[in-house]
This record gives sequence, structure tokens and C-alpha cells, in this order.
Amino acid sequence: MANLLPIDRLREQARKDVDIDILLAPADDVDFLRNVYRRLVHRPASQNCINNWIGRLQDGSLSRTDVIYGIARSREGRQKNVRVLGLNDTGQGTMEIPKRKVPWWKRAFSLKSRLPKASTSERVQFTERKLAHLADNFVEIAEQIEFEMRQMRIQLRNTQPPVNQPSSPSLVENGEIDARLEAMSKKLAAGLQQLPLTCLERAIVELKQTLPATLPHDAPVFRNWAIFGEHPHDIARGCHNAGLEVVTISTPSEVTGDDVRASLALLAEGQCGGIVLDSRLYHLTDRELIQSLSLVHRALGCDGLVLIQESSPDVPFAKLRLESALEACGFNLLPQISSGVDDNQPALVILSGRKQTVSECNRDS
Repeated sequence: MANLLPIDRLREQARKDVDIDILLAPADDVDFLRNVYRRLVHRPASQNCINNWIGRLQDGSLSRTDVIYGIARSREGRQKNVRVLGLNDTGQGTMEIPKRKVPWWKRAFSLKSRLPKASTSERVQFTERKLAHLADNFVEIAEQIEFEMRQMRIQLRNTQPPVNQPSSPSLVENGEIDARLEAMSKKLAAGLQQLPLTCLERAIVELKQTLPATLPHDAPVFRNWAIFGEHPHDIARGCHNAGLEVVTISTPSEVTGDDVRASLALLAEGQCGGIVLDSRLYHLTDRELIQSLSLVHRALGCDGLVLIQESSPDVPFAKLRLESALEACGFNLLPQISSGVDDNQPALVILSGRKQTVSECNRDS
């Protein structure tokens, strides 16, 4: 599939050009501004950005095409260098949508037939818009086919009977292997104590300290932790120091990119004691973020914990967005970690939440 469907190359080509119909699709002005910022400058629109445009947009002093032109020609927009197909620069600070070509049968019976035909630049823009639409549709279809093929391979792997391999004589005795494994574990434990802790590892230790001291060591919250992040082995070290059992480790692949929903969908319902998400939610839309946290809530058991670390240029907005999504998906925020932002890395936000019990859900309802 990687050779037949180069998803990354197609996705990158489709993101270079943005069609104006996609930018003008939202009916609400606030949703329109968020859509323009996400597609032109590749980041969420902050509240200051919305307040800067919404007043002039609602009183009629600026049109939506003027807003698109202002954002595209800003310093941040010029750095992203995203072209807006379907707009013509009039040279006066505004953008206009080119008129559609009149059908031939109308031109034949009107004075417009005497006008010159469309210029070469207009025909090039029309062709580019058509190619952009075809590229977007092809990327969506290819991603859907790829997801279905991956699901079919997983189902086929689970249904196939295990292959009985012929037993080969062991060249090393089991007792010798156990002794060397114990020596390796001791050496590894001594080395882990000397390595400096990262921000997320300290957060995992603090999260462990918030749990009641009366919980037994075999409680479900200590077992079956799942890790999704850029550096999963560092996170696994923090879980090891905190006494948490790590079962699932997932790294971003070339196929799925930053989308963690495909991996979360494979977790069994109510079987995880905790889930760690490291830099996996920032580039998701609001709908994709709610879907991901809903899958996390489904996979966690009773009193399960979730720990999120995200880096963002707009820390207050990213923190408020993640906290709102956690509460909307049925999580109680833990104040020991959710209220703090790392001092050494001001663009880093660390949040944690606990899955609500049945009694808490009934009380909220």
C-alpha cells in the first residue's frame, strides 16, 4: 500500500492550494474565521484574532473576501505561502471572485458574445481549482481504502490459527536465562535512577501521588497502561518509576501521521488503567479531538486516568481547549497537574483527568 498509494505526497500536494469555496463554506462568521486560520496559517484562531476581524465583518465594513486577503497577505500568511484558488488580486487591497463563463448558447443571443474570450490566466485558475478538487477527493478515498485494508489485515490476523512450529532444542538453559535477566533488570533499574527526568515523567510521578495510598498494588488503575507519543520509551521509563504496568506502546507511523484515532480504536473497552497522549492532539480539529477523547474514555476502566502533553504557541488557548474537551467527554480534571504549565518550556501544557464513575455521571445529569 505504501508503494501504490503515496498518501503523504498526495496530502502535501493537496494542502498547497486552498479553494475559496472551502473557505466560504461555514455559515457562521466565527466558524468562518476559524476555518480560514486553520487552512491558511495552519493553526487555530485565537480569541484575539477573532475579535480583530469579527466586528468589521459583522458591521459590513469588510467582506469575507477582504478577510481572506488580509490573512493570506499577513506576515504569517506569507510565510505559509498558501494560494487561494478562485480569487483575483485587484491591486486595491481586496479580492474578488472571478465570474463564471457564460454558456455558449447565452453568448450567441446576447451582446456578450462580442466580448473577448476568457484570458489564459483565468483558464489556468479554473483548471487549478478543478485539479485541487480532484486531489482532495482522491486523498480522502485513498485514506478510506487504506484504513479498511488495515482493519481487514487485523481481523485476518486475529482469525488465523497459530502455526505449530517444530520445537528446536534449547541451546541455553532456562535457569541461566533467568539469572542473566535478573542481572539485566538490576542494572537497568540502577541506570534509570541516574537519568534526568523529563517534564512528562515528573507529571506521571505526580499523578501517581494523587492516588489514594490505600489502593492495593494490583488495582486496575496500576495495570494495562497505553502510551501514544513521539518518545514512548521515555514515557515508559516514567511509568516504570511510578510502578505502572505498560502494555501498549504506539509511535506515529508514516501512514497515519499524527492521527491517533486508528490506534485508540483497537483498544479493548474498559481494559486500560491509564492512557498517555504525548503531542498527538494539537493538529486535530474539534470534532476529531472529541472523537479521540471519547475513544480514550471507552478504553479506560473504572477510575481510569488520562495524561496529555501538548506543545502550542498559544498556551492559554490550547490549555482551555483541552480542558473543555476533557470535561465534555466525561473526565474530572485533576488540579495538581491541570493547573500547571511547565516553567522551563513555556509552550508546553500538561493535563490529567480521571474517568467519572457512574454515581458522578448521575449527579451531573
